[in-house]
Amino acid sequence: MKLYTYFRSSAAYRVRIALALKGLDYEAVPVHLLRDGGEQHRPEYRAIHPGGLVPALQTDGGEVLVQSLAIIEYLEETHPEPPLLPPDPLGRARVRGLALTIACDTHPLNNLGVLRYLTERLGASEEQKLDWIRHWIERGLGTFERLLDDPRTGRFCHGDTPTLADCCLVPQVFNARRYECSLEAFPRIRAVVEACEALPAFQEAAPARQPDAPQPASGQRCHPNQGGADRPSAERPVVRSRSSFFGRTGEGEMHQPNDEPRKSVYYRYQVFPPYLPRETEARQKVVIVGAGPVGMTLALLLARYRVPSVILDSEVQVSEGSRAIVYTRRSMEILQQAGVARRIAEIGLPWRFGNSYYRGQRVFRMEAPHDEDSRFYPMINLQQQYLEEFLLEEVCRSGLVEVRWGNRLIGLSQCDDGVEARIDTQLGEYTLSTDWLVAADGARSSVRSLLGLSLVGDSYTGRFVIADIKIDLDLPTERLAFFDPEWNPGNTVLMHRQPFGIWRIDFRLPEGEEPEEALRFEVLAARIDAHLRMIGYEGKSWELDWCSVYSARALTLEDYVHGNVVFVGDAAHVLPIFGVRGANTGFQDAFDLAWKLAFTLYGWSDRSLLASYSEERVGAAKEIIEEAGRSTRFMTPPTTGHRTMRDAVLSLSIENGFVGPLFHWRTSRPHVYAHSRLNARDDDQALFLEGPVDGAPIPNVKLGLDDFLLDHWDESIHLLVFTEREALPADVTALLQRLRARGVPLRLLAISLGRDHVEGADLTLPDPEGRCWRKYGASVDGATYLVRPDQHVAARWGNCAVHRIAPVLERLVNRLGESA
Repeated sequence: MKLYTYFRSSAAYRVRIALALKGLDYEAVPVHLLRDGGEQHRPEYRAIHPGGLVPALQTDGGEVLVQSLAIIEYLEETHPEPPLLPPDPLGRARVRGLALTIACDTHPLNNLGVLRYLTERLGASEEQKLDWIRHWIERGLGTFERLLDDPRTGRFCHGDTPTLADCCLVPQVFNARRYECSLEAFPRIRAVVEACEALPAFQEAAPARQPDAPQPASGQRCHPNQGGADRPSAERPVVRSRSSFFGRTGEGEMHQPNDEPRKSVYYRYQVFPPYLPRETEARQKVVIVGAGPVGMTLALLLARYRVPSVILDSEVQVSEGSRAIVYTRRSMEILQQAGVARRIAEIGLPWRFGNSYYRGQRVFRMEAPHDEDSRFYPMINLQQQYLEEFLLEEVCRSGLVEVRWGNRLIGLSQCDDGVEARIDTQLGEYTLSTDWLVAADGARSSVRSLLGLSLVGDSYTGRFVIADIKIDLDLPTERLAFFDPEWNPGNTVLMHRQPFGIWRIDFRLPEGEEPEEALRFEVLAARIDAHLRMIGYEGKSWELDWCSVYSARALTLEDYVHGNVVFVGDAAHVLPIFGVRGANTGFQDAFDLAWKLAFTLYGWSDRSLLASYSEERVGAAKEIIEEAGRSTRFMTPPTTGHRTMRDAVLSLSIENGFVGPLFHWRTSRPHVYAHSRLNARDDDQALFLEGPVDGAPIPNVKLGLDDFLLDHWDESIHLLVFTEREALPADVTALLQRLRARGVPLRLLAISLGRDHVEGADLTLPDPEGRCWRKYGASVDGATYLVRPDQHVAARWGNCAVHRIAPVLERLVNRLGESA
């Protein structure tokens, strides 16, 4: 028998318990309900279960059964020992009634589809969703508790042997614990569950014991985060964090990271055991310094190429405070490739509007483009701690990434074939050799300091306070900007809503005020109260979670590749937060670097490919700095002249709508690598009236229900061919096949108006309405795009011809001549 299951599915859990109680062997076929948009939606699984649900049981005879209780009844009839139903009719009816109290009255109200409908279609907040979950679980368990007040209840729900009712109760209690429901009012349920969980069959069926559950890679367990106080604490993966003592090799004070969990009113920080040095350290392929969002995203993108990496972080817990909170659509497309976009979308707050106010009057309303071809909203808000938690979970699942907490880089030296890194720990120093070292250690990069590198650009004089407060405000999820507010004249205030009842208030300090004074609670509280009074919430109670002071800077390194050391994110550039550029720009760095570093490591390309990384991303940073400078000068005028101009615009805006666009904050957007050395030099760019130009990222297109073009993307170079022919040109497929034989990841995608299959294509995507053809400007049969692994166009032609494709591929895979 085959059981199609998901480790955390309550319905599948029931069936696993029944199979274990009956001692039946079966093959578990995991169907991940969250990864890559949900594997249950794939056509191959829909062919097994048309409803796309788990569990499904394929019998030895090939028949497929669905619905957990129907499957268990089948097992009861075909394998009656040991029985899961009593022998008498009244007893069987009672057990079935108990089971249905869970399976019909409780569990369906909280399944994944219902919860997504609540948030995505009805606009329920995360707090409202959790309130819904807890309400129905506690109500259902209350009914079940009263039904157990019966003389027929024994050690188990009915008598002293497990029944169908116990198979249903235990998974529901697992969910109750996961969503932090109180079980204090259910003593009979607690006693029954305790008896069940003492049995090997229930232990074997538990979610944590399933093959698709997150498992430790090896070595010491790290006990990852158990979740914030306002969100479920489901099973968490663990990271490989091996421990071995061999003594201290360095001099001076050893690194002692803070091992006290950080305080938060909504997030429960977890302290991870530090990695302690061993006597012998193996040479690594890639070492990434910094376990922040960009560093972990890079590690996950490298893992798609089976490139292992080690992440070093001087701390032993995720970042303090919400920090980066706004992620753009482009970032979500990148994070989809890293495997975490679905998790972010589940609890993040999407938005597309921004409002600018001057002296209490709205003077501009920004609307970010959004249409049905967009899987993700233009922006989504989520605190950085949760993003790091989700990335860490995926890192642990990968099996290719090792996180070494409490490891501080204190020195490095380069040789011809790599880098020697000196690392300090609680037990002293050790040396780690690596082919490549990537600096993802933030704006105060230790790697940058150790190499003596300096950033160039502009630093602005204005200072800003960020304060995260927990407060209940009935305001929509939109960016709010207040210019010249009554309580902070001449300055600016920004507000952003975050999940779990958190609001960010971000305001400029008066000239000359020191950060220490600004963060003094009495001063900060008075300003927050004044702002709440101004927007109509005078006297509203709130609780401070985190606060900090920052300055707006627009700086970059001139080169991101120095020998075998590469820079990404804030280690490479420091950008103003206006326009949500920081982390969002870093994700684009990681996406560009990952494939180029992997291709270099495998020998598919030489180091010149990494030179293109630096050229492209430095160019992007300089363009951002120019745009960000305009935004920053508007938000925090650096001179009297700039302030006079800004104030004139503000005054005009009250009665003149034409100045409204001057308030536009020029939000982060993907860069177009128009001058990349990887672009085609003689393609058919001029023939296309629509579609992404060379160097631009490809746009998403909706292909069907919950099905978008970029859902089908992977780590490969893609040849995208728009055709109605039965087969692709044989010489083109032969070229790609020769490169694949060397291991180069290449895919050939056909977009067809009327065919479900095009010979020679790795995947054919039907486009019966021609949406994709129109969006890509494919006006003739055979129109072809060559797309890099980071989804940027390298070339486009009016026909699919090998003599035109080969030279551009040669720039991406520059050993083409050896095998073509």
